[in-house]
Amino acid sequence: MMRWCWTGAYGAIDRRATASQKVALVVGSTSVVGAALLNTLPSPDTPAGPWKVYALSRGPLPPWSAPAGGSSSFNPIPVVHLHLDLADPAAVAHALKALTDITHVFYTAWSACPGATEDDAREANGAMLRNVLSVVVPRCPALVHVCVQIGRKRFVDPFEPMSGIFAAIGAMRPYPEDVPRLEHSDLEDVLLRELGHSWPSWANDAAITWSVHRPATVFGFSPRSESNVIASLCVYAAICCKEGARLRWPGSLVAWDGFSDASDAELVAEHALWAALEPSGKNQTRFKLEEAMAGKEALWAEIVREKGLVETELNDITAWWFVDALINADKEQIENMNMSKERGFLGFRNTLKNRCELMTATALLAVIVLAAAARSDGALCDKSDKAALLAVKSALGDPPALSGWNSTVACCSWAGVSCNATTGRVTDLTVFALNISAPVPAAIANLTALRSVNLAYNRLHGGIPAFLGPRALPDLTFLRLDGNRLSGPVPPTATVFNLLLAGNQLTGRLPGTFAGAAFGDVDLAGNRLAGDASGLFGAGKQLNALRLSRNRFEFDLDRVELPEAMDILEVDRNMVYGSIPAAAAARKWLAFDVSYNRLCGPIPQGRYTHRFGPKHFAGNKCLCGRPLPPCS
Repeated sequence: MMRWCWTGAYGAIDRRATASQKVALVVGSTSVVGAALLNTLPSPDTPAGPWKVYALSRGPLPPWSAPAGGSSSFNPIPVVHLHLDLADPAAVAHALKALTDITHVFYTAWSACPGATEDDAREANGAMLRNVLSVVVPRCPALVHVCVQIGRKRFVDPFEPMSGIFAAIGAMRPYPEDVPRLEHSDLEDVLLRELGHSWPSWANDAAITWSVHRPATVFGFSPRSESNVIASLCVYAAICCKEGARLRWPGSLVAWDGFSDASDAELVAEHALWAALEPSGKNQTRFKLEEAMAGKEALWAEIVREKGLVETELNDITAWWFVDALINADKEQIENMNMSKERGFLGFRNTLKNRCELMTATALLAVIVLAAAARSDGALCDKSDKAALLAVKSALGDPPALSGWNSTVACCSWAGVSCNATTGRVTDLTVFALNISAPVPAAIANLTALRSVNLAYNRLHGGIPAFLGPRALPDLTFLRLDGNRLSGPVPPTATVFNLLLAGNQLTGRLPGTFAGAAFGDVDLAGNRLAGDASGLFGAGKQLNALRLSRNRFEFDLDRVELPEAMDILEVDRNMVYGSIPAAAAARKWLAFDVSYNRLCGPIPQGRYTHRFGPKHFAGNKCLCGRPLPPCS
């Protein structure tokens, strides 16, 4: 672990910031990052500290939680806690009008706005920030910096399929800081508008500076937060242990097998402090935990009593909806910190060596319950399936990553293998991103209870075997082979619900059987497929996501009927002709790209088509209308 202030990187800290008492307004003080700021700022060891802190939160802390930053010999300046609804401008004005000594604002609040649309949630959160700044900026003459935490939603919504530039760049990771943002208004726009008259300039060195922070998923602890991931998973594991239930992974295969970065809450707080003081940092269908954990309040209270824990309310320390959304991601997410490093922020946390007691407790608890689950799985491991898996391993060249697949260990505890708890049959097989060069193993056909196969991001070559489909594997609903070197045609049997074959070298036309298949998600992007793909469409179909980008498909888009559930359509860089269906205007599109085809006519105008810029329609024969030039 290294703190940024240990590196000497704060040597260029603005002298204005060290000349007088620093007074921080922490908005969203019960958030994970807000709580970390409250534990950092009042300390005498903090740069420019100890800070005087005003802490704003929606409601009071739970009775079991001691207020952070209380006065002590270590933190001599007590934190002043204020409770108000940020959505109420009158309440905000009344609470803040007397706080005229604020020098720095740290804004970490975010309201999930349950039941609201994404646009409504953005508008509501923008109004909350506006309510704060409209009072503080004109009333606080010593205000020098505003720090706003936004997160990765500026670039890509972690809970929605890729859109915008990320739909075009596909699997590029990590996300660089200079990639264009999503095409919607966010907190950064509000910040710039509210500080518009106070932007720094060469002529006005005392103007208010600002910084925007975009941490990934934040790991830490707060007594009450809408994103308490670690606490929620700890409680889930404890309840499973108490009930004698297996610790089932409630998320997606991508979240389990793939890579995503996360941020230490204390480090995010340090990053905000660094930006405030350092000139170079400025101005720049699975089961759901929310359902599974419903009604567990009494059980949690029993665990608390038995283990002698601090009395806590289950709903205060958990955030089931947020954990569900996070661990059901369908894409890996990793951010890039180079811009901050180039400007002097060198702090980091070694995940494996972090002394955080909460993380240690989580790991120990998970090991205990997983060990029990592995022991129970051992007795259920199907012998024929175990033999088939060993044959799969051999066909893949016995990769070191699968060394745990051996005859002495129960197959249901092997990495990448999941089994039915009752029958012991293998239901899920994942060999993800191991750089394996081999054909698709024929022995997979012997795993007849498979529901899911994920062999993505290897170097598999040859054709797609005909047995990879529900005809040979009757329970198979998920087939992921994207990011390999597979060639030849798509077999007619590959009619699983989720078919992900992007980024291969597939050729030929789509099988005629696809027209009658009940697909939910189809991704064929980045191949050499050709011919008519219109059979995938249809008003009565379940299809919600269709990605055909960068192929040679040729069909009349105007003649297709859009499935009612479809909210992702990417057919860019093909030979699609006709016009965009008028029905597209009424859809709530998460991703939409028809660029570089042969389309003509006016672009249908609707609320959700307006979120897509010119690049989503560019390169066509004669498309016109917003966001392209007007039709003549």
